[in-house]
Amino acid sequence: MKKTFITMLTVVLVLVLVTQQISCSSKSNENSGNNAPISTPIETPNTSTESEVIETETDSNIQNPSTGTFAEEIASYGKPVMVDFGMESCVPCKMMVPILEDLETNYSQDVKVIFVHVAKEQDKTKEFGVQMIPTQVFFDATGKELERHTGFISKEDILATFEKYGIDITK
Repeated sequence: MKKTFITMLTVVLVLVLVTQQISCSSKSNENSGNNAPISTPIETPNTSTESEVIETETDSNIQNPSTGTFAEEIASYGKPVMVDFGMESCVPCKMMVPILEDLETNYSQDVKVIFVHVAKEQDKTKEFGVQMIPTQVFFDATGKELERHTGFISKEDILATFEKYGIDITK
């Protein structure tokens, strides 16, 4: 009996750890400050004593709009958009960075890629009701939401999602 209980407890703990690796909660505490920035920093007054965030080469390609409601900004691009909601302390979010950069670099003529840091851009996160990260939201050229995906998603699956809605993505 005791052996069965220990085995079951071990299985539950492993499942909890695996689930934590696959999808991070948007309520995660990100005060560690040990991770390199993933998104382009937004212009805000520096009221903390922490050192200034320095934009890295990985930050330069992914754009963050900054005027009006976020939905209006998405519609203003006039082309399909994928918004990735995440943060740098989330493992699946970190795995998304090279994919987002590749899409923005190689497919920017057809699709706009936006990264929203959920802790730093809470207004945008709340506007779209994002509960878990990473969450990708796909929009058509008019700004109409097409589909949402939660968790890591491959480049191939991102392209297939756009193609599913008749959006031709060429390299």
